[in-house]
Amino acid sequence: MNQKMFCFQCEQTAGCTGCTGNAGVCGKKADTAKLQDELTGVLIGLARAAEGNEHLINIKRI
Repeated sequence: MNQKMFCFQCEQTAGCTGCTGNAGVCGKKADTAKLQDELTGVLIGLARAAEGNEHLINIKRI
């Protein structure tokens, strides 16, 4: 992937502004940052779908 990235996922971003370019200061590549953003979005959607339906969730606790 040759696209430049914008990543604000970690504490290593300079001045809390996010990383741009082909890789972040942590070494993360742009495609990895994009996939992590997509995963975060899906998890937010799952949490919203589950909200108010906690009684339907059956988690076995060890």
